[in-house]
Amino acid sequence: LALGWFLRPGLGVELDSCYQVAPLSEFNAGVECPSPCPVRLNCGGDGSEATATSQPRRATCVRPEDCEVFILRGQAVNLSTEAYQCSPCEISGCAQCSGTSASCQECAPGYSGPQPDGTCIWKGLFPCKVFLITLGILVAWIFIDFLIAQCRTTTNEVAIEAGKISRIRSKVRQLLVPGTPLYPLTANIHCYRKGVTPICGPGLTLFMNWFCLVMMVAIWLTICAFCFAPTLEDFEHRIDPCHHFTAVEANETLMMMMEMEDKLPPVDLEIHAADHKQWALMSYLGACVISGAFLIMQTRLWSLMVNDYAADVALHRYCVRLSGFPKDATDPVTIKNFLKEELRYRGLTPESLRHVSVAYSYDREEAETIEAAIEEHTLTVKRARHDFPSDKYARASADDGESTDSLSDDRDTRDAGPFWIQAFAYILFGTKPDCFGFRTPKTGANAASQKDVRSLLDSLPASGIVYAVFETEPAAAGFASTGTLHSRWRFSEEAESSDFDEDESGYMIQAMPQTVDPALIRWQDYFETTACTTVKQIFKCVLYLFFVLALWFFIYGTFVEFTLNTAGSDGAIKSLIVDGCLGALIALGNCAVATAVQHVTTYIGAENDENLRFWQLVLTVPLVTINCVSDIYITRKEITATVGTNWLYGIWQDAGQLFAPLGEAFRPDVKATQEALWSLLVPSYVALPYIGEPMFTILFPLLIAVWRIKRDVRLRPQDAERMMIANEIEVVNPPYGDMITSTATILFTFWISPSYYHRYFFPALLFFAAFLYTQNRLRILRVQTYTYFGTRKLHDLESYLWAIPLGILAGSYYRLLHPGWGFQGFLMHVAVHVIFVKVIVSLFDGRQTLSDEHYDHARSAAQGQSRFANYVNVNPVAVLKYNIAAEDAGIKERLVYFRPSTAYLQPGAAEFMADMDVQELAFMRRLAAGTCDNCKAEQVRDGGDSDEGLLN
Repeated sequence: LALGWFLRPGLGVELDSCYQVAPLSEFNAGVECPSPCPVRLNCGGDGSEATATSQPRRATCVRPEDCEVFILRGQAVNLSTEAYQCSPCEISGCAQCSGTSASCQECAPGYSGPQPDGTCIWKGLFPCKVFLITLGILVAWIFIDFLIAQCRTTTNEVAIEAGKISRIRSKVRQLLVPGTPLYPLTANIHCYRKGVTPICGPGLTLFMNWFCLVMMVAIWLTICAFCFAPTLEDFEHRIDPCHHFTAVEANETLMMMMEMEDKLPPVDLEIHAADHKQWALMSYLGACVISGAFLIMQTRLWSLMVNDYAADVALHRYCVRLSGFPKDATDPVTIKNFLKEELRYRGLTPESLRHVSVAYSYDREEAETIEAAIEEHTLTVKRARHDFPSDKYARASADDGESTDSLSDDRDTRDAGPFWIQAFAYILFGTKPDCFGFRTPKTGANAASQKDVRSLLDSLPASGIVYAVFETEPAAAGFASTGTLHSRWRFSEEAESSDFDEDESGYMIQAMPQTVDPALIRWQDYFETTACTTVKQIFKCVLYLFFVLALWFFIYGTFVEFTLNTAGSDGAIKSLIVDGCLGALIALGNCAVATAVQHVTTYIGAENDENLRFWQLVLTVPLVTINCVSDIYITRKEITATVGTNWLYGIWQDAGQLFAPLGEAFRPDVKATQEALWSLLVPSYVALPYIGEPMFTILFPLLIAVWRIKRDVRLRPQDAERMMIANEIEVVNPPYGDMITSTATILFTFWISPSYYHRYFFPALLFFAAFLYTQNRLRILRVQTYTYFGTRKLHDLESYLWAIPLGILAGSYYRLLHPGWGFQGFLMHVAVHVIFVKVIVSLFDGRQTLSDEHYDHARSAAQGQSRFANYVNVNPVAVLKYNIAAEDAGIKERLVYFRPSTAYLQPGAAEFMADMDVQELAFMRRLAAGTCDNCKAEQVRDGGDSDEGLLN
């Protein structure tokens, strides 16, 4: 019996040493592990029981404490009385499984148990359920309110239709084409065509071309990935422990492992083969060549567009910005005469000065009064031009909602809507709510009396900035070249002595070329501030941004805490929350940061919209990058952390380790990290945010506005026009910002570990750029309000920020050459990139020539609503002052304030906008006929005859 037992094939045979690899069939036939390493480790793939490779299954012998090194959350499990095998503990919340891994022996911190059935229960599960139930009830309540508002009949038809008309009028249209149709979706917004005006200005053309750059880089990276990235079989072979054990001597491996304190196996440097270095080098060089050529082409394109005088001529080239005037320099006539004297002194033609526009200093409370006066002014112009074809429309526009003789007290005509409609309307539009029976006396804009407006306008001080417009570009350029004017503005007795130069009496006036067109100036932001006030504003903004980030981190941290504490669980609840909410949570965080940035920059103020967008991009990129870094950190933390560990535990100690390059060693977290990053980025980064963002920023505000207006006649047509108009074209967030942050995040996965998965990561980057491009093309040409982009300031800033994703590729290659983090390569590329953009690219910037075209001809050649804007009619105080003076002098002609939505009211606009929209004309005709009480305008689809009399 003894002889037969020992002669039994394989049974009782031991391997010679630890970490010796043998076919799995021999182990199954009875081969035993030596006593120093009694635990069997199955290999052949990623160290798990299942493998996708076609290689033969193998196994080796390791120590019990090595299981957690080779397998995530692995431990030695009893197979029989004396046989052990490394196997993961897959019980949710279990720190140590029992010998058979069928039940938990010790639960992790934060869990109760083990339970009789061998499971662990998370102690935070009950609060989480309470939170989810509460959130579900809140969402149901909001949804029910939305449903109720949608189902109720409309009683304020006039205001709703007025809002629709305003939204239609403000879109991007072809004003020089009969009927002013919308641009086709295939319209050229990329290339230069001689004599053709760029849609929404040359700045938008540069913006749209950035999508092409991201797509070209993504295509190149995809090609390189398919040429050099390992296949799935090769990738799993490289991270197979058995593959590395056969590459070195067993005794040497054992000795090296014994010497390592953290028990990590030796990293086989052979995994960084020449193909990976070549892959990183080709990816980096190709991206740099594409980017360099793109930046040079963009510079040449800009030069061609701004020097094509047969197309759109920028009005700012006819303007000079003057600074240094005192507070009492508010009379345009006096300033104009002063500038004419300066022109005579310099030998220039005084008649070349066309007009001047003074920027006034007023605070936000005074700005509200001025805004209300402008609304009243717009109504007056509409009445004078018969834009109200029925008495009902005119009464609705003039009534404040409280006159009992004009409006009934029926609740159906004063219904502000359910609670959440009122709450969201107050947040978005400032309309006062009528909640829980409390009825506010007024929901429209607070209109000031004409006497109060006159008094305010007379008391407004000047900001010291004056815009002087000339007849020709050479005249404006010649005057701006003088720098400091020879003549000094003489001070009055009322002026403070600290406001003028003490050496000579008078104020030194500085002249410089104007850089932005009139429609981009933010006249309300010229208020005077002291250094102390500025510091306080900045401090408040920093606190506000910190609060927003802290709130987002609290929400995100709660989600991560749940994820970490249920690590290893594939339950339905976790899968639903993680898979369904992660993309929405990331989109919510990015939207919250972008909204906070907009509030901060608007609160501080900027001289023009281009400066405002510039600082928004400067703040958005680093703040959104913090979100992206947090996502990657949490993703890797979830892979490597012990079950039950708080996500903030050891954040400073292990942050460096988590962001250190992984390589492709047989660490058990390599493949798991790649899969987790793929789940994080797709679709949470490349698709979901760009589906949800338009819904929250475009559709949601429009629905709230309609539901708030539809049954409350206290909201007048002009209120509906303000609430229902679409936002201006947004180029900072998400487009410009995410082209940097999302691209850098995807490329950072290449820095961490180039792998087989980049055959999917880089096509995902291509999909991201194409999807975001399609979304923005639709928004610009069909949805958003016309916005003019006349400078390249954002393009220049984006050119410098593009050093971040390219620097990550440089760091990826550098760390393959010199094992480490690769930060040196990143910093070297950033330095070279800045020099390239600053020096090399600027060499291709053609010299801007001066046009002899007259100012009036330049305005007539412009396309879009900005053709009707100048530096006077965009200035609200100048418009109000002019009209008051004209009224006092008995002059009937009025200066009309410019807005894109009311551009049709400008002189000469009727010939372009008379037949703008068939639906609009149909509604006007029905109003004129008096047949539009409690009924919606019909969707007229036939051509119809344009009636200029109703709109002129």
